[in-house]
Amino acid sequence: AGHECPSPAQSLPCTPGRFSTGGALECSECPDGSYSTVPGAEQCTLCPAGYQCANKDQEPQKCPAGTYAPAGSMECFACDDGTYSEAGSASCTVCPAGYQCADKDKEPQKCPAGTYAPAGSMECFACGDGSYSEAGSASCTPCPAGHQCSSKTAAQQCPPGTHAPAGSA
Repeated sequence: AGHECPSPAQSLPCTPGRFSTGGALECSECPDGSYSTVPGAEQCTLCPAGYQCANKDQEPQKCPAGTYAPAGSMECFACDDGTYSEAGSASCTVCPAGYQCADKDKEPQKCPAGTYAPAGSMECFACGDGSYSEAGSASCTPCPAGHQCSSKTAAQQCPPGTHAPAGSA
């Protein structure tokens, strides 16, 4: 095992990236998504999740941030829009509500007050007139009666003697 026998009197170790099992006369190439870095291998190792194994005779290469790879991958795959990953990830993570993920290779950024973002957003959206939000909000809140929300970041009570219906800017 781990060797090839070109003639009955000659036994050569399999080169890295190749293997053989007991009784085999020839070495076989490691299957796609696996590798072997040592001569004389009896089996190949499955490429771990978060790594790519494009070269079957080299150590796995860690996937960079913004990409992912399931176990047995020959390459890293880009994260979809609205998701992100750290280096060496097996999958991408959906951007949480109240955050934006414009850069797939960076941690989510909290939306500032006056804006919102549903889960999976690449950007924060401004609250509409007559609504407001705190930082990190998944949605905007309608301005309550007796309050004004011109800043879109907080509901402020109307001064005495004045009135504002619900949803007033």
